[in-house]
Amino acid sequence: MGASETGKRRYWLAGKREESQDRFFVEALDPALWEAGDAQAWDACWYTGMPAPEVFEQLAPGKTVNHIPGNNALTVKSLLYRTLREARERWEGQGGIAGERAGRLAFFPRTFAMPGDYHALQHEAARRPDQRWILKPKNAARGRDIRVLDDVARVPTGERWMVQEYVGNPHTLEGCKYALRLYALITSVEPLRLYLYREGSAKLASEPYEPENIGNVFAHLTNPDVNARNVASPSPVRFLPLADYRARLRAEGHDDAALFERLHDLVTLTAIAAREAMRRRCRRVRADTRGCYELLGLDCLIDQDLNPWLMECNLSPSLDICAAPEDGGIYETRTKRQMVADLVAMLGLNDPGPPLPPLAEATDPEAELRRRDETELARAGDFQRLYPAGNAARYLPCFPLPRLADVALADARAGGPVARPQVTPRGVAEVVTERSLSLYGEGTGTLYRPNATAAWIWLQATAGKDPDTVARELAQATGTHAGERAPWAAREQVWTALADWAASGLLWQRTGDTAPVETAPDTAYPAAPPADAGVQVGERRILLQEVPAPVLPRLRQALGGRIVGAAPGADVHLRLAETRTGYTVSENGAAVAEGLTLATVVPQLCRLLLARAAAAPDELLLDAVLMALPMRRDDDPAAVMVLGARHGLADGLASVRSAPAGRGVRWAPEQGIVSGLGLPLRRPLDDGGVLPAGAYWHEWGRAEGGQLLAADAGALVTGSVRELMLVDEAAAEATAADPGAVLAALLPGCVTAAGDRPTAAAVERLADWVMSRSLRVAAPAAADEALARLLRAPAAASVDA
Repeated sequence: MGASETGKRRYWLAGKREESQDRFFVEALDPALWEAGDAQAWDACWYTGMPAPEVFEQLAPGKTVNHIPGNNALTVKSLLYRTLREARERWEGQGGIAGERAGRLAFFPRTFAMPGDYHALQHEAARRPDQRWILKPKNAARGRDIRVLDDVARVPTGERWMVQEYVGNPHTLEGCKYALRLYALITSVEPLRLYLYREGSAKLASEPYEPENIGNVFAHLTNPDVNARNVASPSPVRFLPLADYRARLRAEGHDDAALFERLHDLVTLTAIAAREAMRRRCRRVRADTRGCYELLGLDCLIDQDLNPWLMECNLSPSLDICAAPEDGGIYETRTKRQMVADLVAMLGLNDPGPPLPPLAEATDPEAELRRRDETELARAGDFQRLYPAGNAARYLPCFPLPRLADVALADARAGGPVARPQVTPRGVAEVVTERSLSLYGEGTGTLYRPNATAAWIWLQATAGKDPDTVARELAQATGTHAGERAPWAAREQVWTALADWAASGLLWQRTGDTAPVETAPDTAYPAAPPADAGVQVGERRILLQEVPAPVLPRLRQALGGRIVGAAPGADVHLRLAETRTGYTVSENGAAVAEGLTLATVVPQLCRLLLARAAAAPDELLLDAVLMALPMRRDDDPAAVMVLGARHGLADGLASVRSAPAGRGVRWAPEQGIVSGLGLPLRRPLDDGGVLPAGAYWHEWGRAEGGQLLAADAGALVTGSVRELMLVDEAAAEATAADPGAVLAALLPGCVTAAGDRPTAAAVERLADWVMSRSLRVAAPAAADEALARLLRAPAAASVDA
């Protein structure tokens, strides 16, 4: 854009505007050189969030944007872990499963993105029952909607969510969990240049770590926005300077230098893993990468063994001051202000010099590349160069294949030429004729048809020649150069072709003497085979076919003695299947229940079992709890039937019952005799996995919460029901003389042997039967006490409000 009428350059503040995000940047700009601009007139864009592609299209020499297209490979949680997982799979293949680089990448927890990884998660959780899991939105900030799961079966399956291994053995400070906030800066994509700010902080949770109290977010989450809501803490947000943190580690006898060396490696490997995604996106949106840079906020958890774990990379990290002055706020302010000032200085925004021309226009591109690198490094302030540094050669094998500019700077940092890589095909079919070469990539399913020069480069490189040797021979063959070293343009042509193929998965580097080894992708979790299970429900045997492995233990826990094996001769067959949306239950080839999660599949199966348990056409199946009573007046076994009005069955009573109980009742209208089906009851859970006082769970197949409890063997009584107990949320409106309230509770869960709604005649008989029973009515809060009195007293009609 150039200078305005005042002779000054313009800055544009945009995105999710907050004064705290902008003020340090404006303070750092020289007011003699800069003034405010807008979306149409700007030379430096400071954008909170991610700009639209159109913003990057406006880049020109001398203009800058504080983001890099493709940064979502780092800043979206699910994509970050996909980026790192793919890098680990590649490195394991290059160096074997125990390769040194693959071991260095063991710093991120296993992650499952919904809905595609839903079943992989459930199978993994079934194999590791002691592992805890944490639910996170894929792309959110400030700790919103993050929680530790009390039951992995309750994970939502929507596209918004991901589930991650919970690191349950954190190192603590003053008994509190913490996360390290580190600030990384990428100033160039090609060549990759990466810095880490020397200052950062340990962000402490506001309450002591309690591994068993998973519902306490103030003990398990370290995010300042979450802990700021802890009104019970005098210091809800606390930041500890890294210097103080390292001193505490040394006081505990830990090697803080070794930890921070691993943290530096973690940051560098993460940036390398994402470089090709950023480069690809920059080209797609036609962004001039000379003007793109990215400041990231990395959150790392440290475990008891002082292993670092990367939790997330934050886009536009908060520059707000979160802590009170006495809790680290003074240090926080100083760090963030100086960091932005150092960033502005490193980028040369206050340097009135001319914009840099494209590297290709330089007389000696390699020398110019090194000069620019030295200039940037000299004004880095408190930003510490991580890559390329003196150990750059250690990181070159971590790229799919380094680009020529990466190699040139590695040579400069090493003080001489570093080892050149060799490549080998990866899952490629070569179709060679006298006139052409075609390449089929197994990983992408794509057929590539390189031109004659590119085909020659492929054949020479895959024959074992390094890229510089190929470039030299190419220059000699074309008559453009006859020396020992090919010109920059020829070298760049070869390195670019090979690096592009490597980024597409057609090539990978040979590493030392170790030949590449194909390994199974990290996402290929081998599922345990399904199994059939027979269930006895009343007089009926129902075969559940192909029950997935994660469902089986829940089925056994819920049905207990009702599981009778998979012997032939079952009356009903139900088949289970894993689908993208969860689980599907089918009968005779037709789906009868779809989109079930692991938390709901067993409750839904119990509903289906109830509906298929009738032994005779005239029987009705009632969704009620049957509780066995002691024999009191004759030899006829007696029972009390407990049901709930308006919202279904109040089977929260399952947790406090004092007599054998089970769910599901067969009712023979002619005899008025009932039989318990022995299906499980359900106890409700709150979000923390705790039974709330006075709460009842009313919907058997609902997707959230609840625990199925196996029925007591004594609940399989067959006899007469002398007592009915109605648990009614509006008990004051119901009376013992109102059979309509009972029918209102019974009918929603009442079916015939054919699975149909009961006929009018059947309902009339049911109403007559209800009116001939003793009835008690209780509000949910008083139901437990009323039930206890009923079990102690002789049968008698009464009303308990």
